[in-house]
Amino acid sequence: MRCPDPPASATVLPTGRSGYIQAIQPAPLVRAAADHDLVIRLARQVGDHVVEGTPLAWAWRRGPDQSPVEPQPLQATLEDGVAIGFERTMLQDVAFGLRRLVDIGNKALSPAINDPYTGIQAVHHLSVLLCMLAGRRLGNRLHHDAQGTLRAAVPLPQFGDYLRLGTAQIRRSGAKEPAVTRSLIQLFKDVGSSAVGDDRRRACARHIWLVLEDAKGETAQPADVEAVQADGAAALAALGAGLGQIADS
Repeated sequence: MRCPDPPASATVLPTGRSGYIQAIQPAPLVRAAADHDLVIRLARQVGDHVVEGTPLAWAWRRGPDQSPVEPQPLQATLEDGVAIGFERTMLQDVAFGLRRLVDIGNKALSPAINDPYTGIQAVHHLSVLLCMLAGRRLGNRLHHDAQGTLRAAVPLPQFGDYLRLGTAQIRRSGAKEPAVTRSLIQLFKDVGSSAVGDDRRRACARHIWLVLEDAKGETAQPADVEAVQADGAAALAALGAGLGQIADS
C-alpha cells in the first residue's frame, strides 16, 4: 500500500524536538485532519532518528483552491500523535528488536570474539520473529475518517525491509563459516514457507542465492561449499525456485 505523495502545495510540519520516534498514534492526526479538512502524511517511521526543525510530516488541503495550511495549529497534534524520546524502545519498533538480535550475532561472529554458535543462536531467534512477520499484514497504513475520507498516512516497513535488516549483516559477517550460512539458508526456507504471497517467497529465495554467492567467495574448503550449496538447492526447491531463475531475476 503506497502512501500518497505530498503535492507541491503541501505544508511542511517540522519536528518539535530531536530524538527517536518511539510510537505513532494515528487517532489525533485523523481528528485534526478531519476538523480542518486536511490530509496529513508522516515523513518518518517509528525508530527513525529526527532532528528538531527537520520535516516530520506534510499537510495539505483536499481541495486545490483552498487556502494553504498553517503549520502552527498542527504542532500540538503532532506532539499528541508522534512520541519522540531520547532512545529507541520496542513499544512499536519491531525493527529495533531485530536490530538487537543482529548486533548479538555480528559481535559473536567478529574475529575478536569468534563465537559462531552464539551467532547461530541469534539466527534461530531471528527465524522465529521473521516467520511471524512473514504471515502478517505489513507496510504503510492509510487512516480514514468516519466518512471514509483519507486523513492520515503513516509509512511503515515492508516485509523485505525486515528480511534484509534481520539477515544481511549476519550473512556478510558469517560467510566464511558453513554452519552460519547453512543456518541462514534454513531461516529463509522456514520464513518462505510461512510467507503469505509469492513476492515474499521470492524475496526469501533471492536471499538464499545471496548466501550461496557469498559462501562461494569466502568458504575455504570446496567440500564445505558443496554442503552449503546442497542445502541451498533443497531450500530453493522447497520454495518453488531454482538457482538460474533467481540469478536472472
